[in-house]
This record gives sequence, structure tokens and C-alpha cells, in this order.
Amino acid sequence: MYYIASIITISGVIVKKCIKCFEEKPVKEFVKDKNTCKICRREPSRLASIRYRKRHPEKIEAIHRERYLKEKATGTIRHRDKKAMILAVRKWQLKNPHKMEAAKQVQKAVREGRLRKAELCQLCFKDGKLHGHHHDYDKPLKVLWVCVHCHKIVDRVRRFQESS
Repeated sequence: MYYIASIITISGVIVKKCIKCFEEKPVKEFVKDKNTCKICRREPSRLASIRYRKRHPEKIEAIHRERYLKEKATGTIRHRDKKAMILAVRKWQLKNPHKMEAAKQVQKAVREGRLRKAELCQLCFKDGKLHGHHHDYDKPLKVLWVCVHCHKIVDRVRRFQESS
């Protein structure tokens, strides 16, 4: 049986009806060109992952062990070692006080309403957690609101340009 998703506008917001949960949700909560919401599409995959982990604990343990040994050999820090992570972050903060000050000014301006955070990434136009990227730390309130992925790319490009 096939269902056709209905698209309507409610007070200026385009709303679509999911064909699995039958809830009306904003279009941004749907995968592009699909009629099921992100939550309904994610659930079967999540359940399959849980079942696999229960059936194959030895494989999961081997993956974790291999990852741990690789990280130990390369010296990379993961969130599992919380104390080391906190020390690394603190070291970076002490090394970059001007960047910390700029970030604090942006947070304060957003909290006070002097600066408005964008709804979507200003580069790829995806929604999600956004970072305020500074091109110039001397102008702390002039930020580009970008997603985590785009922020990594922008920083990588900046570091490449500085090195050449």
C-alpha cells in the first residue's frame, strides 16, 4: 500500500505528513525527497545496530580493542580519557586566549540578543549545530555561522593559506 505525503503550509511553515508515524512536521525534519521523517528512517537502523551488537559482542570488543591500540600508538586523544581531554582543552585555551575571548564575546552577544545566530549553515544551508567561525579575531562579533563539517573545511583552507 502506498501513501502520498501531504504538504501544507501552517502559519508560514511548510509542513509535511510522515507516511510512517502520520505526524505533521516541518519539511526540514524530513530527508530530502522522502516521505518519512528523519526519526522514522533512523529507528530501523538503530534497532538493527543494537541487535548486531547483542549477537556479536566479540566482534564489537575486537573493534574497540583495535581502535584503542591504534590511538595509543598514535597518541591521539579520544573522549574516553576524560582527564586527558580536559587537559588538552585547557592547554589549547591557555595557548589561545584571544580566540577564547572572541568566543566568549559571541556567546554573550547571542545570550543578550545583540547577535542573532543563523538558522542554517551559511555555506551548505544545512540545519544542525552551528559554530561561529571568526575570519578575524580582532573583530569578535563578525562571525560566519557554519556547521561542524564546513567549519573544519574553512579552518583547513585557512591553515593551508597561512602555510603557503
